[in-house]
Amino acid sequence: MEVDASFYALISERNAELWAERTPPGFVFNIKAFAMLTQHSVDPARFPTALKSMLSVEQRATARLRHPTARALEMAFGMFWSALGPLRAAGKLGHLLFQFPPYFTARASNLDYIAGLKQRMPGAAIAIEFRHNSWFDGAQRPRQFRFLERQGLTLVSVDTPPGTVESIFEVTGAEAYVRFHGRNRENLVQARRGRGRAFQVSLRGSRAGAVGRAIEGAFRRAPRERHLQQLL
Repeated sequence: MEVDASFYALISERNAELWAERTPPGFVFNIKAFAMLTQHSVDPARFPTALKSMLSVEQRATARLRHPTARALEMAFGMFWSALGPLRAAGKLGHLLFQFPPYFTARASNLDYIAGLKQRMPGAAIAIEFRHNSWFDGAQRPRQFRFLERQGLTLVSVDTPPGTVESIFEVTGAEAYVRFHGRNRENLVQARRGRGRAFQVSLRGSRAGAVGRAIEGAFRRAPRERHLQQLL
């Protein structure tokens, strides 16, 4: 199961405890990273008190905070990772999904940011989803795949609408993580802006066959046995 609510506000440790208690053995939660951690703008009104206290008066008054201080970002990482302790203890924490925004492009500073995620959350299984084609252009494509594999990070394979980010099917970690965004471009664009609504993905006919072949090809290219997570 993929938890999306954690993108909009930091979840509490109590919620994680209840999820662990109320689900059967073997149930796994994949948690979408809090927006601040993926360099999205965030609503300061939804911050916990401790995090909000680190903001200036001007930052607390803004509708969307885009550039938090380094101290505030570190606290947000700590709170996010600490709250997931009950799921880790119960063996029910899967991947942490880091879905980066379209303006997070392929450059050295962003690679450094990604490389630092494991240090901030030791032992975490981290999945990376890119929303800009610069990560896959020309020679960048194999370079980024190798980078993620060296870092022990899972590339999120995506099936996306035409005219958005390129559909990618590749395996870079011990597991494959696939997200199906459907063929409706407007839904995906609105979701990027935080105004999307839930929609059902349906794969039929030639599109279903093409996606199936792409996923199969990714597994065949992988150098070792992989496990697939399909999130609809």
